[in-house]
Amino acid sequence: MEAERCDLLIVDDEPGILAFLEVYFKRMIPGIKIKSAKDGEEGYRLALEFRPRIVWTCIRMPCLNGLELLKLIKKNPDTQNAKVILFSGYGSKEVKNQAFELGADTFIDKGDYEKFEQGAKIVANFLKGIFKSFGLIVSQEKQ
Repeated sequence: MEAERCDLLIVDDEPGILAFLEVYFKRMIPGIKIKSAKDGEEGYRLALEFRPRIVWTCIRMPCLNGLELLKLIKKNPDTQNAKVILFSGYGSKEVKNQAFELGADTFIDKGDYEKFEQGAKIVANFLKGIFKSFGLIVSQEKQ
């Protein structure tokens, strides 16, 4: 039996960031299906199992970094259509260029709160649109 698809997969080795993002997206989109992973290796396993619509991943992690995870996701026919957002405090121009060459949809610098908030809202609005297109009810955004 195939696992139910998830809306969002969050991959980060910092437990506080994982918890914050889960709470944030659950607050923004009641009913969202979220999976989270503590490193890229676990993230890839969950991506294969749950085929997320969006993957929000850090770059520097143990086992498999975010760029390696991105490369695997984009090469696999079962996961290649997922939107991938890289979230990192190590956003050199070279790293950003590499991320986009590998197929990243967005790159957000952890140190830039405005871009983080903007990126999170884009993800939330994208997922709300998917919910509405399937006739699922999405309650109003909580303030």
